[in-house]
Amino acid sequence: MRNTSAIRRVDDLGRVVIPKEIRESLRLITGSAVLVSCDEHNQIIITKYSKIKNIMDFAKMCLDSFSGFQDLTVYLCDLDKILAMNNEGKKHILDTPISKQLYTSLEGREIQVRQNENMIHIHDTEDCKMGFCSQAIFPIICNGDVCGGLILITKKFIENFDFAKPIHRFMCDYLSD
Repeated sequence: MRNTSAIRRVDDLGRVVIPKEIRESLRLITGSAVLVSCDEHNQIIITKYSKIKNIMDFAKMCLDSFSGFQDLTVYLCDLDKILAMNNEGKKHILDTPISKQLYTSLEGREIQVRQNENMIHIHDTEDCKMGFCSQAIFPIICNGDVCGGLILITKKFIENFDFAKPIHRFMCDYLSD
């Protein structure tokens, strides 16, 4: 994101409008959560809030629960970037933005199983579909809002990913508490 700044006035209710360019680049939509804080220099800091990112220990536990499945790569993301994964060889993609296709898929709120040419890219930095033939996308919904996703890909053909549904359900329930 390029460095963007603008002068805005505070209204009677203490509100400040975030410039459209910044909202678009951060994918801030109506209802998005932001964290407002003040640093030691009395500077106001506004950060896009990710409920999933703030529970990374829990996320790692969920990823570890898939460790018994060979050839299964598991990603956990919020609506902006990849937060965790179980593939040590691909750790360089942590914190990379998710693809627009994945964002759109998660916003659809439906569990999807995709095969071969119908698989979508998880991120845009490399061809993350190469060599894989099955993909499952589980949107994580917390208090009625999509807050991220659990994505599984494998080199084996899997018709359904029913084995992952209890973990997905547990993640959604845990985040809603």
